[in-house]
Amino acid sequence: MPDDDDNATWTPQTDPDGYTRAELRPRDNLLNSLLSIIFDSEAIPDEASFSMTVVTGGALVSGIVVSQAVFARRVSDGLRQANGGDNFAFIVDEIVNAQSELDAEIKAGRDGIAPAIPVRYLHMRDVTVMSGGGPLQFSNWRCRLESIDGWTFGSLG
Repeated sequence: MPDDDDNATWTPQTDPDGYTRAELRPRDNLLNSLLSIIFDSEAIPDEASFSMTVVTGGALVSGIVVSQAVFARRVSDGLRQANGGDNFAFIVDEIVNAQSELDAEIKAGRDGIAPAIPVRYLHMRDVTVMSGGGPLQFSNWRCRLESIDGWTFGSLG
């Protein structure tokens, strides 16, 4: 969320995408900033990753944080490996490509005019979820940042 001096001409009424102040204010500014710096920077490779454990909905979730592009590629590859998954992988690829183009268009339209849109999702690979019973393992996992109650670097050992 911008300070009053940033984007001085921006108001919710002039936002090019119709966002309100509440929608542009991340729930956890530190986590949002960290993910934005790592995954929105052109200087950092798309393949960047790090381990993290989060608490969400009473579950402990631990894994490797990856970019949205890496997450989508892993989901698509997993579908291709599944029996008859080529059609689903193609659909995922098309959706991801369209979303990437839309994200780039929105970002370009907001640049210097309006505040940046906060990161909305956390993407992870090689995930372990602890919730009540024994651990559950997932290749890929996605969670809304708004639903994260706590986090730390590192993963369950």
